[in-house]
Amino acid sequence: MFANPILAVIGLIAMGAIYIWQNWETLGPKFKAMWDAISSEVTGACAVIKQTISQKWTEILSDVAALPAKFKAVGGAIIDGILSGYQ
Repeated sequence: MFANPILAVIGLIAMGAIYIWQNWETLGPKFKAMWDAISSEVTGACAVIKQTISQKWTEILSDVAALPAKFKAVGGAIIDGILSGYQ
């Protein structure tokens, strides 16, 4: 059976699954604690990412809201330059 490496890997996975099943009373709480820790960290990271995106989105919206005034100022300067060139 172990002459084929694929069968060896399948056998090891099966042995690991049987070991976990037979020792679930001991391993179950450890897996739950590990999952709770991972879940807590991911939740915290998502909150930080959400806050950062929210802050950047607010900055983007304020910059976009300021664009018409900037275009008006630049356009006015261009027109003033053209008009002063013709005088």
